[in-house]
Amino acid sequence: MVLVEVARGCVFQCQFCLACNFSRRGLRRFPTGRVQAEIAWAAANGAHAVGLLCSGLNYDLDLLEAVAGALDAVDPARRPRVESTIHTSLLDPHRLELIARLPWQRMIIGLQSTNPAALESMRRRVHLDEFREAIHAIARFHTPVVEVILGLPGDTLQGFGETMRFVLDLPADVEVYHLRLDPGSAFMRDRQPSARGGLRQRRPGGAHPTFSAEDLARAATALRALGRRPWPYRARRLGFDFKSIHEPPRRG
Repeated sequence: MVLVEVARGCVFQCQFCLACNFSRRGLRRFPTGRVQAEIAWAAANGAHAVGLLCSGLNYDLDLLEAVAGALDAVDPARRPRVESTIHTSLLDPHRLELIARLPWQRMIIGLQSTNPAALESMRRRVHLDEFREAIHAIARFHTPVVEVILGLPGDTLQGFGETMRFVLDLPADVEVYHLRLDPGSAFMRDRQPSARGGLRQRRPGGAHPTFSAEDLARAATALRALGRRPWPYRARRLGFDFKSIHEPPRRG
């Protein structure tokens, strides 16, 4: 894989993320010609995939069009596959058409939680009906990876369970991670008890007032148990902290 940086920064302000918490909020894209040239170089030098590094490949329409054009220009026999991140709130019909043109290997979509208190602590807005509709639209051409965070401020064991019921009913792969405090993020800055979230942890995965250590352990145990039972869910795959819980049966 060849890594191609296409943009820095973010248009959102999620509190757990470093990219969203620079003093200057916004998107700083790399020159279009440079991005196209690096994609062409990767293809010419035999790369099987390109990792397009950014907070959301579909934030900037001109950039997305340029990336799609650069890959269209590569001979299909040498065309590398794509790994990148998509944000469902910026997925109008034209952007969806462009995304569908890309030869996807791994598309990452962050949901993180459906719990209103956890969403508020992250400063994220998610309209669940629209999110579900977007995942179904994407699943017509690629199975995306939907990410969930365990142990968010404001979340609870019950709230996490509701999030999992939501994502397991999606035509997607699901990856769950313990909350990790990125240096530079607002969550790291405010990790001591506070009105904003009450994070008591100095290490990843620690407990806080709404999610006790016992409940975190119960959630982890319940996730791992899903892999030992019959799989009635629409989700194709489940992973937890970089380990596979459930994989789809191999064909042939």
